[in-house]
Amino acid sequence: MSNYQYVAGSDLDTVTGTDQDDVFDFVSAPYRVVLQAQGGNDVIFGGGGNDELSGGAGRDTLLGGLGNDVVDGGADDDLITDGGASPIHTGNDTVYGGAGNDTVWYGNDLDASTIYGNRGNDLLTGGLGNDVIYGDDGKDSSLTDGNDSIRGGKGNDTIYGGGGNDTIRGSLGEGSDWVYGGDGDDVIGYDSDASTVVLFGDAGNDQITGGLASDLLYGGDGNDTIVGGYGNDTLTGNAGNDVLTGGAGADRFVFAAGEGRDLIRDFSYAQGDRIALNGQAYSVSTSAAGYALLDLGGGNAIELQGVTATQVNDRFFV
Repeated sequence: MSNYQYVAGSDLDTVTGTDQDDVFDFVSAPYRVVLQAQGGNDVIFGGGGNDELSGGAGRDTLLGGLGNDVVDGGADDDLITDGGASPIHTGNDTVYGGAGNDTVWYGNDLDASTIYGNRGNDLLTGGLGNDVIYGDDGKDSSLTDGNDSIRGGKGNDTIYGGGGNDTIRGSLGEGSDWVYGGDGDDVIGYDSDASTVVLFGDAGNDQITGGLASDLLYGGDGNDTIVGGYGNDTLTGNAGNDVLTGGAGADRFVFAAGEGRDLIRDFSYAQGDRIALNGQAYSVSTSAAGYALLDLGGGNAIELQGVTATQVNDRFFV
């Protein structure tokens, strides 16, 4: 094992490691350090400048420290973290997990960071700032707070938007993902994904769009807008006054008791669409717009745009 530690007053800028298990301590370095660690299971502590830290091969642990750092885990299964035990400003870092099943944790970072999982099954945790997270290839998990932008990438990803108004985009043609928007008014979209995804908006007025497959879409609390896409989708608005569009395919619209006044924009019995009321009784009338209105009682109702009251029959329901 080799140890490298910054000594005050020394002239240190670029460091190259060895293939051993090295420890690099630049915590007290006030300026930029460039490190290429090479092989071995290394432990790296960045300093106060805008550092460039690369773990190389091996199972490395990297802590960027202060400054706007670029941190690259390299090959193998790495741990990359801001190192903070409480909310801190560590800088606007750019993080690359590299190949391997990496864990990136910036949970207490108050600044905005950009995190790339790269290849492997990664666990990516943003901080309290407005982060940008890319899962890339592999079965990734992402957890964040702040107004984040999150990209799932390939693989079967699990994404938690957390607090804030998040924008979450899915993988491009691959992966059966599970997305939980969290608090805030989130935009969740999978318009190019060919695999089944489960999207849950949670709290806030969310915009949710399914992909090419048969997706499960849940609005959660709030007045949500849900679009099914191309497959045989299941749309559940949950609480709030929601707007639901099934899109192409034979879609199912699901309603429980006490979930508000919802609008279905494209219900088509001939296309195979159906409504699930979960045992609720209903009466049919005509809305102010001239469409069929299913009154569920207690101020809860479903309006069927493009359908008249006389067209409603028991075959609409499952």
